[in-house]
Formats: sequence, structure tokens, C-alpha cells
Amino acid sequence: MAKKKPRKTPPPPPDAGRPEGDAATPVDGHGHTGLIVAVTAATAARVAGSAFLPDVRLWGINHLAFLPIPTRVGLIALIALAFFPPIARGLYRAAIAALERAAAARRQPGAMVTLAAIAVASTVMFYGFRSATNLLGDGQLILQSFEAAEEGHDQVIMRSAGAIVAEEAIAPGATLLYYGAIQTLKPFKRTTVESMRLLNCALGGLFVFVVLLASASRAPGRETRLWLVILGFFSSSIMLFFGYIENYTAPLFFLLLYVIAAFRGLHRMGSPWLAAIPLACAIYAHIQCVLFVPSFVYLILWTKRRGLRDLMLRRWMPVFTAAAVAVVIAATLYPPVR
Repeated sequence: MAKKKPRKTPPPPPDAGRPEGDAATPVDGHGHTGLIVAVTAATAARVAGSAFLPDVRLWGINHLAFLPIPTRVGLIALIALAFFPPIARGLYRAAIAALERAAAARRQPGAMVTLAAIAVASTVMFYGFRSATNLLGDGQLILQSFEAAEEGHDQVIMRSAGAIVAEEAIAPGATLLYYGAIQTLKPFKRTTVESMRLLNCALGGLFVFVVLLASASRAPGRETRLWLVILGFFSSSIMLFFGYIENYTAPLFFLLLYVIAAFRGLHRMGSPWLAAIPLACAIYAHIQCVLFVPSFVYLILWTKRRGLRDLMLRRWMPVFTAAAVAVVIAATLYPPVR
């Protein structure tokens, strides 16, 4: 009687035995190091060059042009040194070590009180160094519209919360927050511009608190947390919290919450669907935030349809780019719906 051949055990799935965090890692970034460095260097060169063009409308790229020349030159030198490998490696290792110490300190009693105190101090600093002008953008129009509403003009959208909800199509959420701040601080004899600036400074304090809280966590990874701190605190967008009146302050805060929730979903520390809440708030705050909807679709497909990952890595960027170009062209060809 012939012996039966032993049944072969099927190989384990590719993700078996991998750490929870690694399962969320899309690609090996080492193959793209050259491209990343090139793009970063080009961005730094653009910022350094535009630092001497204060009269050109570069929208946040030439923010160094409004600083004193010694400060400007010192910051440009610091940017250049960041590309010198020995210094860059030293700064990177020091920053990573600081994040690890922060993560360890978070478990200590009173850590949340410390973070809250830093956030409050940041709010005071934002207001103390508040912007003296609205420069370009929608700030002047927003302020004048609210002031007209306070004077009794019933043709402006800002006349009531109901009118804002019913008639504002671009930034209803941001406008409602401004309206709420003005009405809340009116009994304290605060002017319209002071109320709006205080709101943005308070959002800045919350922004600092959330960034520090996320950076002191052990998820997502330490590199992601480091970039969260760098982009959160050292990009020109931080100027929005210095009492600068614009429609983008509230969306920036909600998008921060969205990014953190998305990374928590990627690293299986929460449902990726929770990221939809801050994203919806950001879109309601300003319609431009619909540009982040594709990232949410990617997040859901990546975490819920594991079999599509290879296809997404190969096809997502060209398909998304083609679709985005088609939408932009269509938007320019057709008049807005009234």
C-alpha cells in the first residue's frame, strides 16, 4: 500500500509576523533619496532667493524678505548648513533623541499640564507678536465685511450665523468661527479686528498643543513625528497664528488633526474612518480642503483593501494626476453654478 504524501503547508501571507507599524509602510524610501534631496534643495533655494524679493507676490515663499537683513542672512546660512552632511546628521540625531526623551517624559505625572502651559504661553506669544497688517489676500475684505455687519449693513453675509450658513459657499466654517469670536468678545469691549486676531492666536495655542502631544507619542514613527514638528513649527504657515486675519487658519488646524488621525489609522492605532471627521471640518472651514479627499480615499483603500496595495503603488500617482488635470481644465471651461 502506497504511503500518502504529506500535505504541504501553504506559505504564510506576506504580512505575517511583521510589526503592526511596518504593515503600514508603503515603500522603501531609500530608492527615492536622491529625488527627495533634489526637491528639498530646490525648495530651499527658492526660499533663499525670494528672501530678497519683498515686492513680488510669491504668497508665503518670500516670508524671509520681511525680516531684518542680519536675521535673513543668518536663517539662509542655517538652511545651507542643513544640507552639509555632518551637520545634517548631527541635527537629525539630536532631534530624534529629543523626540524620544519627550515620548518618555509624556508618561510622567504632570506631562499634560506642562504641554497645556506651553500652549497657553504660545498663545500669549502669538498675540504679543501679532501681525500689524493683513498684507495681501482676503484679510482686508473679511475684516471690512464683519465691520460693515457690526454697523448694521444687512447686505453682507456676516450679518448673522444663519446668513453665513445659508449664503457663504467658500469658507462657511472659518467665517462662523470669526462670527462666534466677535459675538463672544463683544461684551468685553473688544473690537472686530481684535476678536478675530485673538481667535487665530487661540487656534495657534491649540495647534502647538496638538503638535507637541503627537510628537511625544510613540506612534506614528519617529521620522514622521520629526517632520510633523518641522513642518508645523518652522514653515511659513505658522504666521497664520500670529493674529493674521485669513480664511486658512482654521482649516490648517483641522488638517493637522486629519494628518494625525490618518497616521494613527495607518499604524492600526485607531480606525482610519475617524480621519473623516477632521477632514470634513476642514472642508467646511474652507472648500479648498477637498484637495485632501484623494488622500483619504488612498488611506481607506490602503488599510481596507490590502490586495490592492501593489496596484496602488504603481498606478495611483498617474491616475490621480490625470484626474486632477481633467478637473482643473473642466473648472476653467464651465462657468460657476449660481
